[in-house]
Amino acid sequence: MYLRYGLQCRPYYCAVGTVNSVDANMVNILLEWNVEDPVSQLEENRNDEIQDWQGNRNPFIDNPYLATKIWGGTPAVDTWGGVGLEESELVFSVYPNPVMEDIFYISTNDEKINLIEIYDAGGKLIQTLNPETFIHVPVSVHNIPSGIWIIKVQSENSVQTKKIIIQ
Repeated sequence: MYLRYGLQCRPYYCAVGTVNSVDANMVNILLEWNVEDPVSQLEENRNDEIQDWQGNRNPFIDNPYLATKIWGGTPAVDTWGGVGLEESELVFSVYPNPVMEDIFYISTNDEKINLIEIYDAGGKLIQTLNPETFIHVPVSVHNIPSGIWIIKVQSENSVQTKKIIIQ
């Protein structure tokens, strides 16, 4: 709720404790609970039901590590794998960004790309690509609506993500 409604739903309205060094509105106890109380099967099932009814998901149920990426603290479980990798030798660029046409390109530092995944803001996998080239990869987005998307690029030894805007 805090990410969606900002100052109307500050975390300290529902929890008491020390505030986070990254965001003074976030209470550290919530981040501690995120690590200490793993997502249960009941919560995963409820998230699936909510998606069926509302058409959206709670991304923090899908991947608790997102809270760590946003607010820091003790690392939570990274259920998507690779979101938590901080250091990466893989260097890639995405252009043009924002995307105005039906295609954009991913270029690397001469490292072969094994996998490209496009996710929506809720963490739902939208498209998977296994490129045949590795220096200059064209990616078609003619079937992806306008919005902000996450591009995950994976090589043999590293994973990196970037945001892309499709207009």
